[in-house]
Amino acid sequence: MKRNLKYLLLTFILILVHPHNYTSDGSIIAPLYEEPSLKIEKNELSLIIEKYYKNLVSYDFNGSILAAYKGKVIFRASNGFADIPNSQPLTANHATQLASVSKQFTSAAIMMLFDKGLLSFQDTVQLYFPDFPYLGITIEMLLQHRSGLPEYFYFNDSLIASYVPLNNQKLMQFISKYKPTKYANPNTRFDYTNTNYAVLAAIVEKISGMSFPEFMQKYIFDAASLKHTFIYEPKRAKEYAQLALGHNSPKQIAEDNIFDDVFGDKGVYSTVNDLFLWDEALNSGRIVRKSTLEKAFTPPPSKKEFFKDYGYGWRLQKMPNNQTMVYHPGWWHGNNSLYVKLPHEQFSLFIISNKRTSLFLSSYRELINELFPGSFQYNMPVFENEENFEPDTVYTQNEPMVQVVDSLVN
Repeated sequence: MKRNLKYLLLTFILILVHPHNYTSDGSIIAPLYEEPSLKIEKNELSLIIEKYYKNLVSYDFNGSILAAYKGKVIFRASNGFADIPNSQPLTANHATQLASVSKQFTSAAIMMLFDKGLLSFQDTVQLYFPDFPYLGITIEMLLQHRSGLPEYFYFNDSLIASYVPLNNQKLMQFISKYKPTKYANPNTRFDYTNTNYAVLAAIVEKISGMSFPEFMQKYIFDAASLKHTFIYEPKRAKEYAQLALGHNSPKQIAEDNIFDDVFGDKGVYSTVNDLFLWDEALNSGRIVRKSTLEKAFTPPPSKKEFFKDYGYGWRLQKMPNNQTMVYHPGWWHGNNSLYVKLPHEQFSLFIISNKRTSLFLSSYRELINELFPGSFQYNMPVFENEENFEPDTVYTQNEPMVQVVDSLVN
């Protein structure tokens, strides 16, 4: 009863009310806003980043980059095309798919609900979905990829037709009905699976009574004044303006598929300018309390001192100076993204590309080491096992796509 009362009071408790970026007929106008004027303040770090950027461009980098130091933009540039086959130039106004970098926004929604007293990190999934078949999985385990849930891109093979869209609620029904085999028991190990964040988005929908895109637009994106940031909904594809199209190759534009209606793990479109504004909003405590945000940057308790781990929507890496690098890469539909924070240096780096590449994902540590000597004193693998399990790996497998229609769609 108390929990239900909390749900009813959501509208009154969440006081961060901002106008929607929609017209009266429902058209999405967020990408049509002018980019904010963000003054670039040059310093010695700018020259290093400019050299790095020019090297990316020499290897045909197609995308945008922004670096910030002590709250100021010190470098920003874009190169290439938003639509390569049609030679449409890419600008800072083109919103690009963030892929798994989207997970931090889902985490922020969960942390906001926590700050408002509408959930606990120790709540189990059954509290919101009584038919959920796996006991003992908490919200915190989902945030930290320690639930043991299997990857939804794989466990629906042979059960859902390749032409039938899946969404978060259908996914929850699917899990309850078919009980896919878990990777592990809850809280026994780290397994990076997108299912965790899809379930978190379903919980946000259950608590708020709103669709996940609506909730995120009103209480996260608008609250942080992100006027070019939104969740892409395939059914509204014709309504979006100034999108950077994803490219699997220079001549091949990536197409939507049945997984694009599942939110929480991917689907956020943004610009490097908006990512800078988002970073500043997080640092200020306007979106999530600073004490709560610290949880996002803290690894799970362990008997061993951590080297690499996962917080709430962020990957964590211990640096030689005992500070922590907070970061996340992303891959989806020919798009690549990277968000790096060095809180102790007050430095942030955002790179987004709409042409599939591993170029900057394999070289950004070298850049950081040049900017802040001694950050990395030894060679480290770029992609650990968990990094390889980004969504696009589904389409590099020699496996047939799903074939049989699931009865849940009827």
